[in-house]
Amino acid sequence: LAREAGHHWTVARALTHLGAVAEAAGDLETARSHHAAALPLIEDMDNRVELARCHAQLGRVAAGLGDYAAARSHISAGLDLSRQMGQRRGIMRALVALSALARAQDDLEGAVLAGSAATALRESIGQFGTPGRIQELLELARSRLGAGRVALLWARGAERPPEEVARWVLEGEVAYASSQPGTRAQEAAPYGGLTAREQEVAALLADGLSNRGIAQELVISPATVARHIANIMEKLDFDSRTQIAVWAAEHGVDAGRT
Repeated sequence: LAREAGHHWTVARALTHLGAVAEAAGDLETARSHHAAALPLIEDMDNRVELARCHAQLGRVAAGLGDYAAARSHISAGLDLSRQMGQRRGIMRALVALSALARAQDDLEGAVLAGSAATALRESIGQFGTPGRIQELLELARSRLGAGRVALLWARGAERPPEEVARWVLEGEVAYASSQPGTRAQEAAPYGGLTAREQEVAALLADGLSNRGIAQELVISPATVARHIANIMEKLDFDSRTQIAVWAAEHGVDAGRT
């Protein structure tokens, strides 16, 4: 109907939705065909938000097909457009696609970094909870890299500017994450002398939750979470959330420990 009416916008939107359906069904070739057909229509309308979305979708599908050069090109284009507009949702989509590309290339560290940055952006725009594909990635990464390493990567991906994380992953510069935090924690008392509640907070930090996410999980206020984190840093002689997260993962601290 849209084609008969010459309504290019509706045609483009229908094609992108068909691409999403095909991708969900595992038919990546058809998905790429639909998104590729939508791209010039969106370019002609000069809708940069939808153009960035289409590039991210094409990048993710190309990664799944093993066309890494095309994936990198589309993801970079979508990221640049979203960054120029200050469109956080678009940057988030590009990071999700970049995480998929890194995973397809067996770069689990890069995949975790990009996934963490994307999740932090989701929370900044009011979307909470970790998507299923990111949870699956974290399970795989923990089994291959170890919980401590993943906690470090997740914390660093969340605390750095998303554009910086994207550049690191795109350019393969993840060596910065190789250095482990200092080991200045005082271990005279079990678990550094942390209270049961502080152990819960530390464990949830290791799981990648933000202050607000921890507050929702423990049914306390974000201000109370911040105080607990400050107390943990003082007791363990740490100066960053990253160090707490890695320490909790390496010491087997979990949210159910008493």
